[in-house]
Amino acid sequence: MPENNPNDFTDREKFILHYFLSDETSMRGRRLIYQGTIILASIGCVIFAALREDIALGFVAYMLILVRLCYMIVEGGRYSEDLRSIFMKYEAKLKASADAPKAEKP
Repeated sequence: MPENNPNDFTDREKFILHYFLSDETSMRGRRLIYQGTIILASIGCVIFAALREDIALGFVAYMLILVRLCYMIVEGGRYSEDLRSIFMKYEAKLKASADAPKAEKP
């Protein structure tokens, strides 16, 4: 049974690297549009809640922001673990490549 090298990237780490290295997928505008949509929807709900004196729309606005915040906290934790792992693996590979020429010299 072949053992996996601990310095090999997992599929999720490869996805994250590809996402940040690719110009197509990491377009800043796409992220801004998505975040802006959530913000505008919640602001719209607050405005309609104030105009119609309907507390339900205010609650919807609050829930939109709360759910998005919870999602960002959970995903942020996952990404920080993945990014830490990626950096540790890069450091290990850099150290191994720096030590390799030293070992070859007599």
